[in-house]
Amino acid sequence: MSEKLVMALVGFGNSANRYHLPYLLENENVQIKTIYTPSLNKRPEDQVALEARGIVFTDDLDQVVNDSEIQFVSVITPAPSHFELAKRLLEAGKNVMVEKPFVTSVAEGKELIALANEKGLLITCLLYTSDAADEEDSVDLGGLRKIKKKKIREITGVAGTYKEKKDR
Repeated sequence: MSEKLVMALVGFGNSANRYHLPYLLENENVQIKTIYTPSLNKRPEDQVALEARGIVFTDDLDQVVNDSEIQFVSVITPAPSHFELAKRLLEAGKNVMVEKPFVTSVAEGKELIALANEKGLLITCLLYTSDAADEEDSVDLGGLRKIKKKKIREITGVAGTYKEKKDR
């Protein structure tokens, strides 16, 4: 078996708990090492459960930026923070996935892509899409379909947080 992908999450809100953690925690090829959140103990039960699995919580972004073991970071924060966070992570040599919307301007997007290319890193945007949705559950985005979150839960069976899925 190959080495696990060591990653961090930047953000610990609804999206992290509903759409990221349920899959990442079940993936035997992924190790979530650190979760950065400026609001420690905002979700105390969830935080304690994840800490029991060995995941470190921090309110110091430098702990993610300076950790040489972390290879990949998911940025799951409000959109206005995406550019600065992604840029800082790329500059530190991290591969980065940014939740939609990627950034707030085309210029910011071009700058991040150029920086990633210059450093030989991955920068990508997560869009919730699926071929399983019908037209009334999607919005046409010029060839891509943005699926409503409710439909994603129906398709994937993820009804809530990782704890709810685990308890099934």
